[in-house]
Amino acid sequence: LTVASIASYMGYLFYTSRQDIPEALARRFSGLYQTLLNKYYIDEIYNVVIVKPVRGLMNFLSQFDARVIDGLVNLSALVTKLVAWISGWFDQFFVDGIVNRVADSVQWGGRGLRAMQTGKIQHYVYVLVVGVLLVIFWRIVG
Repeated sequence: LTVASIASYMGYLFYTSRQDIPEALARRFSGLYQTLLNKYYIDEIYNVVIVKPVRGLMNFLSQFDARVIDGLVNLSALVTKLVAWISGWFDQFFVDGIVNRVADSVQWGGRGLRAMQTGKIQHYVYVLVVGVLLVIFWRIVG
């Protein structure tokens, strides 16, 4: 309490009625005055020891992310698009192509069989007789 009271009185004295004393002390103890004025250079030391290395690391990591990580992600997207395009092409021309060819052949066969189904009984008997004669001929010859 005594030290605080003395310091308060000296502060009042130095900065109100006797302003020449702080100026004389600053000139006489200029090194100590500069150290105290710059708060023991803590901010400068912190900047050199902590801030600059962390900024350097962050800049390195930012560049690494922008070049390597983003590059890998973009390459992955390109490969995925290429594989999807090849898969779509294969599906369209081979898988769908086979299904469409089967459907086309069924339609083609259906058109041929449709011509045979006339709805006239005489036509069906004619086809039956021709079929029986072919079987008999095949049995005799074969």
